[in-house]
Amino acid sequence: MWERLTRRSFVQDISTATFGLVVLGSAACVSVDTSDDPTTAGTTTTGSTASPTSAATGGGFGSQRDWHRAFFSFVSAYVLVRDGAATIVDTGTGDVGALTDALDAGGVGWSAVTDIVLTHKHPDHVGGLENALKGNAEARVHAGQADIEAIEAADLLAMSDADMINGLRIIATPGHTPGHVSVLDGVAGVLVAGDALNGVDGGVAGADPEFSEDMTAADASVQVLAGFDYDTILFGHGEPVTSDGAAQVRALTG
Repeated sequence: MWERLTRRSFVQDISTATFGLVVLGSAACVSVDTSDDPTTAGTTTTGSTASPTSAATGGGFGSQRDWHRAFFSFVSAYVLVRDGAATIVDTGTGDVGALTDALDAGGVGWSAVTDIVLTHKHPDHVGGLENALKGNAEARVHAGQADIEAIEAADLLAMSDADMINGLRIIATPGHTPGHVSVLDGVAGVLVAGDALNGVDGGVAGADPEFSEDMTAADASVQVLAGFDYDTILFGHGEPVTSDGAAQVRALTG
């Protein structure tokens, strides 16, 4: 309950900004787990799930494919390192110290960041964008077309379903917001779900109806995600799942 109140408070505190929430959903999932550990990190190799501290090696797109979590009190962003190049997925609430730590954990710095992918428009996921661009002004910033107008940033690049960014597949997962996307590394078996899914009690739940704009579309997006293969799921809210992720999502669809 602490996380939900904190999340609501954050949204209310920035309600005068252009970011908006329209809550239309039905009760389709449960509250988010609040036992987040800010030190969580992981590495993955093709065809297997490695331990959180192991070195990442593998074939496919490249030899190094690891992920590192940046924790912002009640929301997480992620750094995906692919052969020394870093893609940031979401930027947290403002201060980007946690992202700097995640980049350091991946053995890279801000100069290695080529792209920033925003899963959706909500301020707890895009609030750190301005500061992230101070870290690397050359990074390309991507967002779903339907969410771009609500994000205060110049030169945003629109993403569409099946786009590829640094070997990562973009999956359109609208519902939580109209332009919500998820990010899949099909080689490493890692899905960054944003708020299309939530981590709850060590497992997986759908989008939170309290903060989602269209639960019919959100539930349909869960069906879409059930059609891909991955072991690891990285959530905006809740603890990462590091095994049997796709099977747990398919279980949600009945």
